[in-house]
Amino acid sequence: MRGRPALVYFWASWCPICGTMEDEIGVLARDHAVITVAYQSGDAGEVARHVAERRLDWRVVPDPDGTIGAAYGIRGVPAFFVLGPDGTIHSRNVGFTPEWLLRLRLWLAAG
Repeated sequence: MRGRPALVYFWASWCPICGTMEDEIGVLARDHAVITVAYQSGDAGEVARHVAERRLDWRVVPDPDGTIGAAYGIRGVPAFFVLGPDGTIHSRNVGFTPEWLLRLRLWLAAG
């Protein structure tokens, strides 16, 4: 994904706020590079079942024990990291974030 901004989105199958973000993330992923991380939501099989049940069309990296989340320093979900074209973190936030604000942050990161 180098060479363009990207969004790293930490979510959990047990997180109600994450569930409300599903449509917005799906729409955003059609236009931008988005990688989602299933934080403490089970192993790869459990995550795959959840994604299939919810009909999510995302790139998902399972993080069953929270190791990836710990590397990013997250303390809750949903959590968003906007990466610049060079892979550096340009912005981060936790909690419900509207699609338009994520798009704006991706646009700014391209700068």
